[in-house]
Amino acid sequence: MNNKIFVSLLSVVALLGAGCGYGTPSSSAPAAGDIEKTGLVQGTVVSISPQGFNPAAITVKKGTTVIFLNEDLGAPHQPASNPHPIHTDYPGFDAGEPISPGGSYSFPFNRAGIWRYHDHLNPSRAGTVIVTD
Repeated sequence: MNNKIFVSLLSVVALLGAGCGYGTPSSSAPAAGDIEKTGLVQGTVVSISPQGFNPAAITVKKGTTVIFLNEDLGAPHQPASNPHPIHTDYPGFDAGEPISPGGSYSFPFNRAGIWRYHDHLNPSRAGTVIVTD
């Protein structure tokens, strides 16, 4: 899913969810878990907070799109394949630029394997995507 379309979708979900308990009082954006529950997104959502990626490890089937949602209202983040800073373990898996607060990055995992990644802007924050056939 194109990032611009996804951001537009987030805006619609946020507006619709305003009266339905989505998001938190300090944010108009829905939480990652709320987005998956709506059924409007086909994929798995990993939220990014000041503490890092949540969940830090996920298992998905080959072909699944993983959506990295920046829920950290105070900072941008940039998910990217290991190793830092060259991102070569899974070519193409790199947001390429920081994701602003409330923004997202989507990546389809089309190769089975164990793919480790990090936040390029803060490499100590890391996660793993396990892709099965």
